[in-house]
Amino acid sequence: MENAKPISPPMSLNEKLQKEDSTEDFDSKIYRSLVGSLIYLTHTRTGTQNVGLKYTKEQKDDLVGYVDCDWAGSLDDRRSTLGYLFCIGTEPISWSSKKQSTVALSSAKAEYNAANEATRVAVWLRRLLLELQQKVDESTTIFCDNQFAIAMSKNPVFHARSKHIELRHHFIREMVSPKDILLEFISTHDQPADVLTKAVSSEKFETFQDFLKIINLDGVLKIIYDQV
Repeated sequence: MENAKPISPPMSLNEKLQKEDSTEDFDSKIYRSLVGSLIYLTHTRTGTQNVGLKYTKEQKDDLVGYVDCDWAGSLDDRRSTLGYLFCIGTEPISWSSKKQSTVALSSAKAEYNAANEATRVAVWLRRLLLELQQKVDESTTIFCDNQFAIAMSKNPVFHARSKHIELRHHFIREMVSPKDILLEFISTHDQPADVLTKAVSSEKFETFQDFLKIINLDGVLKIIYDQV
């Protein structure tokens, strides 16, 4: 790694990966071996070794979600990448980043479909909490940074303008109507799920890292060792 060029965030902001990038042919056996090694590492040593999540006792126990989508981010098939994050209070408990199964014709549709997926997860988490004998009296708020997607989930007047959206994606309306789920607006600059859909600047990355309570474990372990 002597000739490598380090960057502040974990990913380059302008890098777009694609299947056919006009590069020279490579040894597929070595490539598969490297991928296999990476998969093994992610199963045995998840994430950075000296970084972990910090959980603290707090008064808030409401379920809150954040959802975002990178519209048409894939250069190969123009599918969008969605990301969602759920917290109990301020403690992250569930998160995901994956490519959508269909091509969205607009950013509003991509965000709406992502919000629908997050709603399904929210409903599952609410039922799980009930099975764990945790009260779920309050509505679960999911924060989204697309105003049209929020309006589409609340206002049936938009139905005529959204007929191209498959019926299975309107599940969110059934949850918003009885107020089990509340879809609310959040600024893109304050959207922690943004880090799950695309490469972000180092400033944004550090801000969201603090929000998610991702800390350096070296300092924590030192305190524990000193106390022992």
